[in-house]
Amino acid sequence: MAISIINCVLAQEPAKMPEPTQPEVLPAPPMPPIDFSINVDEHKWKEWGEDFAKKFDSKKWDQWGESVGKSFENFGKSFEDLDLSSADLDIKLQRLNIKLKSIKIPAIPEIPALPNVNILGNKNWELGAPSQDATEKVKKLTKSYPVDAKDILAIQNSYGRITVNTWNKNEIKVDVEIRAYAGNDEDAQKMIDGVTISNSKIGDLISFKTGIEQNNKNNNWLTMSFWNAGGDDKQKVEIYYTVYMPENNSINFKTNYSNIVLPSLKGDVIVSMNYGDLTAQELLGITNIKSNYGKITAQKLSSSIISSNYGDIKINQTDEINASLNYCSVDLGNLSDRADLKMNYAGSFKIGSFDKDFKSLNINANYSSINLGFNNNTAFSFDISTLYASFKYDKNNVTVTSKTPADDEKNYSQNKNYKGYYGKNPSGNVVIKSNYGGVKFD
Repeated sequence: MAISIINCVLAQEPAKMPEPTQPEVLPAPPMPPIDFSINVDEHKWKEWGEDFAKKFDSKKWDQWGESVGKSFENFGKSFEDLDLSSADLDIKLQRLNIKLKSIKIPAIPEIPALPNVNILGNKNWELGAPSQDATEKVKKLTKSYPVDAKDILAIQNSYGRITVNTWNKNEIKVDVEIRAYAGNDEDAQKMIDGVTISNSKIGDLISFKTGIEQNNKNNNWLTMSFWNAGGDDKQKVEIYYTVYMPENNSINFKTNYSNIVLPSLKGDVIVSMNYGDLTAQELLGITNIKSNYGKITAQKLSSSIISSNYGDIKINQTDEINASLNYCSVDLGNLSDRADLKMNYAGSFKIGSFDKDFKSLNINANYSSINLGFNNNTAFSFDISTLYASFKYDKNNVTVTSKTPADDEKNYSQNKNYKGYYGKNPSGNVVIKSNYGGVKFD
């Protein structure tokens, strides 16, 4: 009887581990930075296309194709007697080379010259003079507009900084300083002359826009760029905006390779920036930030929408936030109301504390470490789902009412769910889905 039981046990197949559910894949972040970008003059390329269409002669191109074909008619025969193992290989290769040189390829029919393609270098981006012996040229301009509470200030800038100050006047004043550096006075002047600042007021919109023109002796955008990636490292141009405005007006800034410094503002803030840092005090209106390859630092954001790729974020006080974060390290000092967050590869995500009456926190994370700190008077219910990730908590403050799979279940699974509450009389709600990244309640 004992032998039969043993044989029966051995005949059974081992229990299979359940397949883990796949993590939700968030939209992929943009590619890492490259060392150059390309700027195309669409108007010149359009003119070239029109000129090409006028001068293109299909008959000449057909004749050219026939001539090329005839030139290569006997091309294959040149290799027929080539024996790579023969002792006189060098002599045969010389003869073959003479035969190949004798092939005459007809000239390509004439086409209009192609427009220049401007390559904008972006290596080693930083503000300041490129070298001690560089020649510096400075150009300044000032423009003011009367405003009411509905007016919006829009600025587009590259290679520099935008600094905003507030005052009690019903006026927006913008000071612009353009700095050009080069190896000599003439080149510096050419560079500074190639920078234009356009401005206008149409309806409720006040606009300033930086333009960098192709205007230098080499006819090459590289020497007009912020940093010359391949030539004279003394050549550089920077554009600094200093703004004075009422705190209640809204702003809309779009920048490349520019830092932005903001004071406390009550108006709405829209920022779209690449390769630059944003530093702000208290932004009490609606804030919408899109950032690639830059840091975001703020004392307080009242109501914010953030999309950030490849950059660190530190906000001391957050009321409401909706964010999509990729490859970001995030530190939210205190959350007072609600947060809805999607994260990929956030090496470190931390909320230091929560207000007693905070409403909700929703996190969907992949490959991110989540660390949440709570005050003794904080109380909330939670629903934590993990895949190949841990959930750590203090049993003195946390009560787990449901755990799936339960500790006494035999089937192994890396899919886990924890439900319960923190503190007494919970009012807030925390929902976290974390794949391949631990969750910790401090």
